[in-house]
Amino acid sequence: MVLSVWQTEAFDNDGIGNALENMIITGGSRYYCEYRDGLRLFLNRNQAEIDSETYQDHTCFTMSHAGSSAGFYLLLQVYLDHILHPLLKEEDYIPGVHYINGDGLDAGVLYNEVKEREETPTSLVDIALKKVLYPGNSRYGYEFEGSTENLRNSTNVEKVRAYHEKYYRPENLVLTITGNVDIYTLLHKLNVHTICTIRGEGCYNRTEPFVRPWQNEIERNAMNQVEEIIVEYPADDELEGNVVFAWRLPGELADDIQLLQGYKFITNYFEAEFTWSKESLSARVKSKFLELKEPSVQIIFENVETDRMDDVVQEVETWLNNIVTGGPDKLNLRRIQTLLTRCSNFGLVVWKYSTAEGVFDSH
Repeated sequence: MVLSVWQTEAFDNDGIGNALENMIITGGSRYYCEYRDGLRLFLNRNQAEIDSETYQDHTCFTMSHAGSSAGFYLLLQVYLDHILHPLLKEEDYIPGVHYINGDGLDAGVLYNEVKEREETPTSLVDIALKKVLYPGNSRYGYEFEGSTENLRNSTNVEKVRAYHEKYYRPENLVLTITGNVDIYTLLHKLNVHTICTIRGEGCYNRTEPFVRPWQNEIERNAMNQVEEIIVEYPADDELEGNVVFAWRLPGELADDIQLLQGYKFITNYFEAEFTWSKESLSARVKSKFLELKEPSVQIIFENVETDRMDDVVQEVETWLNNIVTGGPDKLNLRRIQTLLTRCSNFGLVVWKYSTAEGVFDSH
């Protein structure tokens, strides 16, 4: 399997990174097929498949192959050619991103995907929370997948080409290859493509010095500051809604992975406390982590009756205050033991609870 990861950054809601991801599979300078799905057909016939994902702070492409080593090296050349030397033609941009169809309506693969997603409760709440949790000059407040308004009025193929020139460089690439391959043959294949990329053969000349993304410090909210926001969204039932609590966690994700696992365990305990309570305030309680450079966590109460939303806020505040003031003795040790057993059975992080120290120690 091959995994390539690029650090990418969005400065607006144009969805340039997402558009580029859709266009890359249409053809490279050395391997091009006149059919849009030519690459996928070629991979399928060689027992391989390719996938790609665009995230807030990076874009990744994966290719898996179940055939011979010789076939893998050929597929690797095709894979790298499409990513490092994409054609990014206007005729590929139009159907893949946005155009006006014969009925005078907005269309396009990416446009339809964004249209289906952007009015959902999850998307609207995520954007609103990111703007509060990551204020100021943070890029997390932008919709990296794009908005329908920007795709109609601002996004274009020239911006996609400039985006590729800025971020898709050898200096910004993390390439992971796993499997039974010969290391010397592999390095030779990679070296050929790297040299071509640096020289600008078959791709856009990179004259500007490379500036690594996400180097600016991200502003933080004032300590102990609580903000309440209301997000309205279309729904079939106006008598129910969601209540979301969100916190930005201290430090950077890479500094302490074990601490992040500790937060995940605590949120599991939180979910259990409110899910197994005698009087449930919502149909479901779940947590979600934004594993960004500076992570944050959300605890979501789904399908809460609108006239009981204030009760949810009060119950959570009371529960948290009792834990803070009462310490570990206020925790349900039997429930903790049950969660720890589940974690150990599934090979997850194992924790030891210490009443003397009042903390969770990771091992």
